[in-house]
Amino acid sequence: MEVSLAEYSDLMINEIGAYFSDFPISSPNTAALTVNPQCVFYNSNHFGDTLNWQYVETIFIASGHERYVTIGNFRNDTSTDTLRRYDISPTYVNPYVTYFYIDNVVLTSVNIDIPNIFTPNNDGINDLWSLPFSDASKKVSILNRWGNLIYENDLENFAWDGKTQKGEECLDGIYFYRINNTNIAGFIQLVR
Repeated sequence: MEVSLAEYSDLMINEIGAYFSDFPISSPNTAALTVNPQCVFYNSNHFGDTLNWQYVETIFIASGHERYVTIGNFRNDTSTDTLRRYDISPTYVNPYVTYFYIDNVVLTSVNIDIPNIFTPNNDGINDLWSLPFSDASKKVSILNRWGNLIYENDLENFAWDGKTQKGEECLDGIYFYRINNTNIAGFIQLVR
């Protein structure tokens, strides 16, 4: 999708989310919605461009029952990271308000083939376990069968060599992976 800050907005935010649901969601007042979006788009410089469209995309694996998508800021006022555009608000700007235009929202079906076995034995073949997509705003966690964190790193160009965070070789077996702020998770078999 593409986002652009409305010209009359005073505040820029650094995060926009998308929540997929079976039923419409709402709030009886102006309070934040009490759901966690499955997709979160970050901009460390804040979404503040009022002249151009900013393109954002991510991967979300649907369960198949979703009928609605809600796009916006899902944080409350105190936890929303904001920057003011103006020190003194011009008369045409709403102070402390943000409003975005959203366009070209596209949901496409893609086949993602995530490998579930690898052999980190230094033979130069299948020594790394990697994912077919990259996103610097998300982290991949590798856990052992007891749920203990073994390895964690950014999804940006992620590759796991079968070692712990401390560099120790992991034993043969089944490991669990998950990507934060997504519903992407599964099992990996490590064979040396």
